[in-house]
Amino acid sequence: MPRHVVISVWYAAVVGGLTTAAAVFWRPDPSTDWAWLKWLIIPLFGYIAFFHLAKVIGFGVGRLLDPGHGRLDRNALFGGGEQVLQVSRWRETLIALGSLAITIGYAWVFRHLHPVMGAIGVPTFGSFALANGLLALVPSRLTLNASGFEVRHWSGAPVTVAWGDIEPLYVFSDARYGYVCYRYLEGRLPERLGWAQRYYRAVGVGDGTIPSALPVDKQTLCDLMNEMRQAWSRPGASRSVSHRP
Repeated sequence: MPRHVVISVWYAAVVGGLTTAAAVFWRPDPSTDWAWLKWLIIPLFGYIAFFHLAKVIGFGVGRLLDPGHGRLDRNALFGGGEQVLQVSRWRETLIALGSLAITIGYAWVFRHLHPVMGAIGVPTFGSFALANGLLALVPSRLTLNASGFEVRHWSGAPVTVAWGDIEPLYVFSDARYGYVCYRYLEGRLPERLGWAQRYYRAVGVGDGTIPSALPVDKQTLCDLMNEMRQAWSRPGASRSVSHRP
């Protein structure tokens, strides 16, 4: 079982168990100032547990429907073939539905228990429901081939990058929550960048990122892409692909 799936199983079990225990056994007096804390901890921890459970379910369903789901085909990639990695619709649908349920719960909290907590919770989890719902409808996708890679996301036009145009890729932050990022070589920066590329460049993350919800470990993906970059960016190894904003 891949490392990122094992981590998600651990989070789902431990955090989910603690959340269930708090929901069942912790009964603070509604007249005290501690009652509102239960409505903060349980939805938040519950969301974390549900998020990781959705990752496990999405990966498992993906493997059932497609045995190659989340597996990197090195023979095909280094033989000049192509592979497409896509975010799991199952995972994003589950997370969106869970976020929607928590949003509805916070709307009830806003009206009946604690307006401030509801005002914080509704837009927070509502935005999660919207973002993950859009990912379920239009999953992010990474296409790898000898020329380079293409990144597709619902929020903007596809971005195609040639191996010979970038520096070695790297993982920004840690492998669980970070991103696989890239920077263009000097003189290779496209004339136009998409809004996401401009944002990540402005905050110092990089010139672009790879979708973070793909069914592969980020460090493993980063290492593979660097191997492909080294193999296919040599003179005569591949044709440079054109950039699309």
